Amino acid sequence: MEIVKFRDLSIINLGDKNLVVANDSSGSIGSKENDALKVDPEVVGYHAAQVALMEIIAYGAKPVLVINNLCVEMKPTGKRIIDGVVQAMNSVGMDTTQCLNGSTEENFITTMTGIGITVLGVTDIVQTPIFKSEKRDLVAVLGMPLVGQEIIDAGKSEVMNAGLLKKVRSLPYIKEILPVGSTGIRNELRNIERDAKSKALIFKTDLDLEKSSGPSTSVLVTLKEEDSHKLSEDLDIKTTPLAILI
Repeated sequence: MEIVKFRDLSIINLGDKNLVVANDSSGSIGSKENDALKVDPEVVGYHAAQVALMEIIAYGAKPVLVINNLCVEMKPTGKRIIDGVVQAMNSVGMDTTQCLNGSTEENFITTMTGIGITVLGVTDIVQTPIFKSEKRDLVAVLGMPLVGQEIIDAGKSEVMNAGLLKKVRSLPYIKEILPVGSTGIRNELRNIERDAKSKALIFKTDLDLEKSSGPSTSVLVTLKEEDSHKLSEDLDIKTTPLAILI
């Protein structure tokens, strides 16, 4: 059995299949006394699960199991967080009765919300990376880099979600998909440059390329430049051409 790292993922080769492992965590976001950002627990669970689900989907694997490790009591907070996790799973068509597992903190009183999510995915493809960007490909941003209260206030067309990303992955002209997290757009663009052995000629843009994208409210995609018009035809989300690989 071989285990390799691919960006934020761990890939376990099982012969004719790969087991793909993705993780996300969240701290001090919730409804407890010492949380820095006050939001409903359902929102916390939804976004934490969605980030890891999006990593699996972007790679091209099918999510098969979600594990929620909650640093809060089951009732009432944990149950509400799990409700949000279930919403995220439903958005990508997962069976929430068989494909969800986890744990809660029942020994001590907690005054701050903490959550860890692990998603396991399976793919028949055993080589990495699955999708290769090439010189002359267009890099585009779907969604907007948003964090904290900005996500709550944003319009639907500004925020990427796991259900929509599943549709993006099914589009035949899309090559790579890189969810953008706390390290920002520029860092993910560097990943594309390195793997494609190219440089990105960045267009003039109002996007903050260094800003955190929180729970992956935006993603980078690569595609042939001549297919760029298809994005607005197929997807109901804000699309920003970012760069050309040279």
